[in-house]
Amino acid sequence: MKVLAYTSPARGHLNPMMGPLLELKNRGAEVHIRTLADAVATVRRAGLRCEAIDPRIEALVLDDHTERSSLAAGKRTVDVWQARSRYEVEDLRRAMGDVAPTLLLIDTTTFGAKAAAEASGIPWAESRPFVLDDVQPGVPVFPFGCLPARHPLDRARDWMLRGMVNFFDAKSRLPLVNTGRELAGLPLVRSARETRHRAPLTLYFTAHPFEYERPLPPGVPTSLRCLSIPPGAVIRYRPTPCRLHGGRVSH
Repeated sequence: MKVLAYTSPARGHLNPMMGPLLELKNRGAEVHIRTLADAVATVRRAGLRCEAIDPRIEALVLDDHTERSSLAAGKRTVDVWQARSRYEVEDLRRAMGDVAPTLLLIDTTTFGAKAAAEASGIPWAESRPFVLDDVQPGVPVFPFGCLPARHPLDRARDWMLRGMVNFFDAKSRLPLVNTGRELAGLPLVRSARETRHRAPLTLYFTAHPFEYERPLPPGVPTSLRCLSIPPGAVIRYRPTPCRLHGGRVSH
């Protein structure tokens, strides 16, 4: 088996993949990675084959932290991802031509690469190192950092934020996904709901202390939650109240 993994230029998206990829290598797979240039030497020292992604992708810096609100930061993030996706389709295809993989593992924020993977017909999975952003009843709306609703005012808050996110998805997420799909020769999707969970399988790097109580979508089986917590470990987490204005929420 030949595995090709593809990441955005972010160590926080590469590092969670390394455990499963090293395990695949230990089981006899030939593993190749395309990732940020500064991490190539480290990945090679770990025993995996690695090359850098297209430098034009890395040149598009994700600077959403400079924005003053979560919505503005989200818009800036989508703009950068969309610009990167225009290079990712051909970048992944070049890598597939070099490696001839039988399995692909694609970072969740590389929308052009995900489209190219879907179009390739090669079995593929999505790697997701942060909380699902599905809009679900009873679940606090991503990415505002709110606590689960316990009172009518909380539920009104979630209803309002859910409407904001649905509007944002229609105006920003849908064009983002369709940019990659158009370049990859795939049919365009018509709703934000169709943009999520396109891969047959998602490696979801989380664990119970970091997740909301909710059913996971098809293709995100609980048995493949890839972050384990050692027995007896103490998880300390202090949630930050949700702020709608005046800066981004941080934990």
